[in-house]
Amino acid sequence: MDPDAAGELLGEGDPQGYEPLRIAIAEHVALSRGLTCTPHNIVIFAGAQHAVDLACRVLLTRGEQVWCEDPGYDGIYASATAAGAIPVAIPVDELGIVVERGMALAPDARLVYVSPSKQFPLGMELSLERRHALLQWASAAGAWVLEDDHDTEFCYAGRPMPALHALDREGRVTLPPECPRS
Repeated sequence: MDPDAAGELLGEGDPQGYEPLRIAIAEHVALSRGLTCTPHNIVIFAGAQHAVDLACRVLLTRGEQVWCEDPGYDGIYASATAAGAIPVAIPVDELGIVVERGMALAPDARLVYVSPSKQFPLGMELSLERRHALLQWASAAGAWVLEDDHDTEFCYAGRPMPALHALDREGRVTLPPECPRS
């Protein structure tokens, strides 16, 4: 093995992660999810929780509210709390996160964590109508959308719905750990 490649794999390389892997991820999400990003836009994390935690620490300040799917991924509650933010449980139904309920409970939230392609743990897909409503709310509120697009590659019938990131025209959506906008 090339000594430079071995050094990169042992943690002495690019702080964004192994560049050949970032190139492969950029190509994969462009083809499979319609996302436009470059390897420069990608940061490799040790896991989803690491990415969620860093996003909360960078995007939130003490006292800001965060919409969290209920039921949903417990890690967002821990990360939001650690960043000094206030997690707000927003119910989900058969169409995904109930955007209208979020707007009623925390209209000025700074961040929403959502798993639109396969809601965790219930597994439903966020409807296209709610995807647009969520993006409209985020734009009006000046909020960030942290999209966890896990398990999208496991679509057994038809094509998956577009990622929120692909629908976003204002740069409000970021994905852990894939392609935040530059």
